Amino acid sequence: MPQLCCAEEKRAVDSLFIVNWTGTLTEYLLEPRAKSGLDKVTDESPLEVLARAWAQWPLARSVLIITQ
Repeated sequence: MPQLCCAEEKRAVDSLFIVNWTGTLTEYLLEPRAKSGLDKVTDESPLEVLARAWAQWPLARSVLIITQ
C-alpha cells in the first residue's frame, strides 16, 4: 500500500484490490461513513461506502508454450 502522508491519519478500512480481465491490479481506497441525511448516528445506522481508485499495476503474464 502506498505510504500515507504524515498529515493523513491511519484509515479505518483496508484497501480493496481488484484484478480485471486484462491483468491490471487496481487498488481502491474505501471510505465508510454514515448515510447522509440521518439525524442521529448510532452503531445500527446504515453506512455508505465511497470508493476511490488509488493505484494501478499491470501484472506480468507468463506464456506457457507446450511442445509435442
